[in-house]
Amino acid sequence: MHELEEIRNESYENHRIYKEKTKAFHDQFINRKVFSIRQKKDQT
Repeated sequence: MHELEEIRNESYENHRIYKEKTKAFHDQFINRKVFSIRQKKDQT
């Protein structure tokens, strides 16, 4: 029983690491936008 708990905890940790790496990879492609105070959206 203790062995199953260790395997489960290891699985959770591996999943957390995978999610962090995947998020970091995708976040590097997000373009940050900088807006000035009087800037407004073009009316088309």
